[in-house]
Amino acid sequence: MHVKARAEQLVADARQALNEDASTERMRSLTSDLQQASQSVAQSRGAAQQGAAAGDGEAAPRQPQGSDDDVIDADFTVS
Repeated sequence: MHVKARAEQLVADARQALNEDASTERMRSLTSDLQQASQSVAQSRGAAQQGAAAGDGEAAPRQPQGSDDDVIDADFTVS
């Protein structure tokens, strides 16, 4: 899935930028790109689930809570 690969690359870029103490403008750009990628991933998952549900008449399986997805929860403060 191309959308997922792009999102994973953006996460890696954001981690690197944080470690390098990147400029505020760079962090804003990465944050914006990550938000767009997140929306694309959500839309792709929704379309895939709808397609699966329409294809066989069953709802698509839900991912269990507490899965091993890499999730980064961070707060940024502009100083």
